[in-house]
Amino acid sequence: MGLGKTLLVIFSLLHALVLATSVGVEHATHDVSTYIIHVAHVHAAPPTHASQCMDQHAIAHYTSFLQGILPSHLSEPTPRLVYAYSHAATGFAAKLAKHQATHIVHHPSILAIFPDKRNELQTTLSPSFLGLSPSNGLVQASNGGGTGAVIAVVDTGVYPKNRRSFTVDPSLPPPPSTFRGRCISTPSFNATAYCNNKLVGAKYFCRGYEAALGHPIDETQESKSPLDTEGHGTHTASTVAGSAVPGANLFGYANGTAQGMAVRAHIAIYKVCWAKGCYDSDILAGMDEAIADRVNVISLSLGGRSEQLYNEPTSIGAFNAIRRGIFVSAAAGNDGPNMSTANNLAPWMVTVGASSINRRFPANVILGNGETYVGTSLYSGRNTAASLIPLVYSGDAGSRLCEPGKLSRNIVIGKIVLCEIGYAPAQEAAVQQAGGVGAIVPSRNVYELNFAAPYAPRVAAFSSRGPNRFVAEILKPDIIAPGVDILAAWTGENSPSSLNIDTRRVEFNIISGTSMACPHVSGIAAMLKVARPDWSPTAIKSAMMTTAYEVDNGGNAIMSSVNGRAAGPFELGSGHVDPNNALDPGLVYNATADDYIAFLCGLGYTPNQIAIFTRDGTTTYCSRRPPIGDLNYPAFSMVFARSGGQVTQRRTVTNVGANTNAVYDVTITAPPGTRLTVAPMRLTFNAQRKTLDYAITLSAGSSNSPYNAWGDIVWSDGQHMVRSPVVATWK
Repeated sequence: MGLGKTLLVIFSLLHALVLATSVGVEHATHDVSTYIIHVAHVHAAPPTHASQCMDQHAIAHYTSFLQGILPSHLSEPTPRLVYAYSHAATGFAAKLAKHQATHIVHHPSILAIFPDKRNELQTTLSPSFLGLSPSNGLVQASNGGGTGAVIAVVDTGVYPKNRRSFTVDPSLPPPPSTFRGRCISTPSFNATAYCNNKLVGAKYFCRGYEAALGHPIDETQESKSPLDTEGHGTHTASTVAGSAVPGANLFGYANGTAQGMAVRAHIAIYKVCWAKGCYDSDILAGMDEAIADRVNVISLSLGGRSEQLYNEPTSIGAFNAIRRGIFVSAAAGNDGPNMSTANNLAPWMVTVGASSINRRFPANVILGNGETYVGTSLYSGRNTAASLIPLVYSGDAGSRLCEPGKLSRNIVIGKIVLCEIGYAPAQEAAVQQAGGVGAIVPSRNVYELNFAAPYAPRVAAFSSRGPNRFVAEILKPDIIAPGVDILAAWTGENSPSSLNIDTRRVEFNIISGTSMACPHVSGIAAMLKVARPDWSPTAIKSAMMTTAYEVDNGGNAIMSSVNGRAAGPFELGSGHVDPNNALDPGLVYNATADDYIAFLCGLGYTPNQIAIFTRDGTTTYCSRRPPIGDLNYPAFSMVFARSGGQVTQRRTVTNVGANTNAVYDVTITAPPGTRLTVAPMRLTFNAQRKTLDYAITLSAGSSNSPYNAWGDIVWSDGQHMVRSPVVATWK
């Protein structure tokens, strides 16, 4: 486009939180930083809360332990304990000099030491889009319990001041009697005023953050309390279980009744994320506390890139959560559409990708020659339809990416600026600061903007993809859920664009990300926990995966927003979550902690590395190394060399349907270029035989280049369709 072209003003306020990870800050003096130290169980302190009321016995125990294993010439600087962990992990976080950490890593009581890392954060319509109704299906089934589930939201806190999403419905049942959480009061968070039968817990964890900063939190900039000054945590908390609020909207957009997935569930807040990120030590402390509080579900709309499962705090904490019967879901990340970008990859947690819903906010860009380009916008300023405004390309104004402070005011003032793909809110702010009146930012969601074919869901371009970089035999992500243009509650301490120059304050905001998709699945899991109290976390996960669907509302394959092609398992996992069908899946794939330990053995992890997860004092695992593909997972992923070959994987299914004498037959769709067999092809259940085994064998020819293909198997008794994707990968 040239300088002479003109168009209507379009100013977008789309806001998505981007996943990133970086190593924690090290201070120059003595090269001191925070480390997470996992210890053999024999050195664990008695169970303790890892929050502001940390048990002093645990602090004294680990302080003494450190002093005892450091020789006198390495005793300076004095180590300082940050946290003690006793539920999500066994060990502690401490500020140490690099030479001290290097020394103690060789002590026999130390299982592993990892530097603290920084992670960053990754609805009026989505309940109805998912088919949720109080009069039938999952919502009705979950309303019959005498208590509601407690969902732990591990995030940036919550902003309950004058937020209708956190008010109490008088019919809301009490939380389970086993729940031990509470709300912590501070000068900026009045627990008595803010907490109720909806918001039943609110705690904060900032010691890792402050250790990385090198000084206490500046409370003129952010609140050292459970109060959310960012907005992200308020949004995810209200998405997972917010009360119904009629007339919710953002500047008139998305008007309707905003409500969470599990409106009869309770929310417990664990604030671990701050203005400059979420540190591993704080995340692990928040999960430790949530497990101690005996929540029912943990929702993690955060994460970062780790090298192995044993140095990923979310994976370690989630392992110990599922052992306590706690369901854990986590965001896949926002690094799509590139492959192998998904995070939170442990098989015992649900990894959630993002999809669109059947709602759009279209806006037209009209050029002076009459050409029209369709886009999306949340512009709330004056109507400029009657006038045409000059257009300038950002590269001709000093910055192709519209970076703050780099655009020429002389060129930009009074014009629309066409930027190249970047972070839209910051680009819009840069244009405004330079005197521009609007900005156009290209989108990677090319086919999402094709309003001539408004089908949903579609896999969001930003949603992180598989395959699983740790172990290709475990398909990730597991599932997709609504994560595009989600309306939910927002903090009163931050603007809807999260930009300092934006002085507006709103009760609700519309944002996108896998962070928004994750609480949808967490809320559905909470309802399933109430409706099916005898199901394990892995059974709930299985039910959601095997009943997920692969077609959009037009009856076509769910497409990618990037290229308009049918999305594959590395984009949508098993498919799009279907809450009502998950209530009655027919068969489930169960797995126990022992199964996961065998899986870790199959990965070749050492006894010490496995002990990081198990916390049971045993380091004599792995008498054998079972095939990792035999983990009882609801999906199949098989890896071949370029020469091809044959792979067999084994599974066990349990009949949870009403008919104890059900007979299931299998339908096979082999990935192109392969031969797929299932043995046996019929499963006959009865009162004594509720659990049965089968195996699939995939035979593949050679491939001259890396290649992926997929098919599926579907077990059916005439009433249930139990589907598992089958993926073949040639390395």
